[in-house]
Amino acid sequence: MTFSKHYRRFRRANNRFIRVMPWLWLVGCVGCVVVGVMGWGERWLMSVCLATIYPVLIGWLGFGSLLIMVRAFSRLSQMRYQRSAGAWLFFVWIFTIGLGSFACAVDLFVSAALWLVGH
Repeated sequence: MTFSKHYRRFRRANNRFIRVMPWLWLVGCVGCVVVGVMGWGERWLMSVCLATIYPVLIGWLGFGSLLIMVRAFSRLSQMRYQRSAGAWLFFVWIFTIGLGSFACAVDLFVSAALWLVGH
């Protein structure tokens, strides 16, 4: 792979995120339950979600989609020799999944930022 140093850094960051992700998700779920039971309102509920659950979703979608797209691009040089239309369709399908997941991560980030600016 041509960008192996950057890929290793990316994988290390992804592994660190995966270790933290369940704990952050659990704290977010417990926080949402506490806010709901106490009846503190939508503002507190959204604050808990922005601090815990949204970063997990954005990170999961972002890391996963970038990993899919990096692996798809690393196979692009091998795809030059493929004559099968099915192989190309599979490559395009996998890349589209990665692009769609990345778009979802960006959309979540923008919606969280807009909520913060609006409140």
